[in-house]
Amino acid sequence: MLKSRVFLTAAGAALALVLAGCNNPTGNNNGIVECTAHEWDWVLIPHSPLRDSHEAQTCRHCGAVAETRAVTATPNFAWYGDGSAANFSIATPLSMFALAHIVNGTAEEHGGPAQFDFYGRTITLASDINLSDQPWTPIGTITQAIPWTVVDGFSGTFDGAGRAITALYVDLDRHGIGLFGAVNAEGGIKNIGVQGSVSGVDLTGGIVGWNFGIVENVRFSGNVSGGTGTGGIVGGNFGTVSGSHNAGNVSGTELTGGVAGLNQQQGTITSSFNTGIVYGNNSVGGVVGNNQGGGTVSGSYNTGSVTATGDDVGGVVGSNMHSTDTVFGSHNTGNVSGNIRVGGVIGNNSSGTVSNSFNTGNISGFHSVGGVAGQIGVSLPHGGIVSNSYNTGNISADFSVGGVVGSNRGVLSYSYNTGVVIAHGGPFAADESAGVAGGNVFDGRMSNNVSMGSHVTGSGANRLVGRSTNQELENNRARSDMLLVLPHQTVTATDGEHDNPNGADVIPGVTPTSEVFAGWDPAIWNIPGGILTVGGPLPTLRNVAWEQNPVLSPVEESQASLKNCDSF
Repeated sequence: MLKSRVFLTAAGAALALVLAGCNNPTGNNNGIVECTAHEWDWVLIPHSPLRDSHEAQTCRHCGAVAETRAVTATPNFAWYGDGSAANFSIATPLSMFALAHIVNGTAEEHGGPAQFDFYGRTITLASDINLSDQPWTPIGTITQAIPWTVVDGFSGTFDGAGRAITALYVDLDRHGIGLFGAVNAEGGIKNIGVQGSVSGVDLTGGIVGWNFGIVENVRFSGNVSGGTGTGGIVGGNFGTVSGSHNAGNVSGTELTGGVAGLNQQQGTITSSFNTGIVYGNNSVGGVVGNNQGGGTVSGSYNTGSVTATGDDVGGVVGSNMHSTDTVFGSHNTGNVSGNIRVGGVIGNNSSGTVSNSFNTGNISGFHSVGGVAGQIGVSLPHGGIVSNSYNTGNISADFSVGGVVGSNRGVLSYSYNTGVVIAHGGPFAADESAGVAGGNVFDGRMSNNVSMGSHVTGSGANRLVGRSTNQELENNRARSDMLLVLPHQTVTATDGEHDNPNGADVIPGVTPTSEVFAGWDPAIWNIPGGILTVGGPLPTLRNVAWEQNPVLSPVEESQASLKNCDSF
């Protein structure tokens, strides 16, 4: 009589044993085959095509299991041959495992070839690969102490050919973590989607931990968590990332970004975007956490929420650190929240340049909070530049809150705001909320900006700038019907001039749009014709592929849109 029994091993695998010619079986009340004298064999249980299978000490008669143990799978080096080919093809998890061993210099321990970084060679993915959530060792390694350096980097081209690697699982207490740990300047990763869970310490990315090469047309989904320098695509970028998309959730400590945690040493992020949730402490951005050393972020955007417990938080970039750092042609539509220096496009633009960018998300924080930038510049003269940008989102903070910038200590020009600005109040709230800049301090300069929001709330709120410690205001304008919501009263400004905190009057229904935006570069801006009209279109940026629909909002004196705060 043939009988079978299916049971679950400790590894979670099911095994069916066919009992043939059993001399010892007995039947219990449930009809389950049992025996009185076990005879044991080790039976292989396929568990993972990547690393460890398991075998179980199993009774050949009844299927009872005494114990299980791991059996290390052998990496498949067959695809590598003698290593002389210019092009290689990988189609299985064990072949991916072999690639990691070859680059990391551990292949010989498993009967494989000597270490090789694949310089000048191309590896193409021949099929989708499921890594089965088994522990993965990143391809390439870096030093585990600061200053970080690459130890064994990948120098070839890895072409996913439009295919996917799924169920990636990395959980290591070390630096340089991802599908690839380190990619050298000669290396590149392209045309691949990766799904999984990646957790490390510093320089942790969904696809590459530390990139010096070219990463293009890649996508990550899942979860990434790490320490300093954590990103959805790459942890630290010193090379190029282009045409890439992160849809995963990213959580880090310092320097955390949806695409890259750190973009440094003339690193470039272009035409890339994030749709996942980004969470961190300081220097947190929807695309890049920290941009420095000549880093460039261009043509990129974020739609996910960005939340930080600390400072320097932006919808696109958390912080620009040096004068050669650039953010250009980028935008944010996600909500952004943090503590100090929080902005829709950039949190802290201490020395770099931000231009041709916009924000539509709602931005909130404690102080130095703005629709485009949280803060421009530092205490030094003209330390940062923001130009040709706009905001349509609503902005709120305790103090130093503006429609375009929270605190301007640099240069702000040719930018406008249509969003509502609210200072919640507190001991520092007076005179630091306005339609364009909450504060224009030290040597801050403002010229050719337009305040178009319906109202500003705060103690001592103004249409253009809340507090100005200098008179470097030139040719700035503001809508004449804007409401200033002060403690216990709502008023309109009566002293508008181009060089004072309320800006020169522009009158909806009367002033031509071309006059409102006179002097703005038509090569950068699409400026509508006709009269400035409530509900009518406002200027949009040229050479921007994304849809833009800024309009002049109506002024409605209602409880739904205004807040008279008695706590100032």
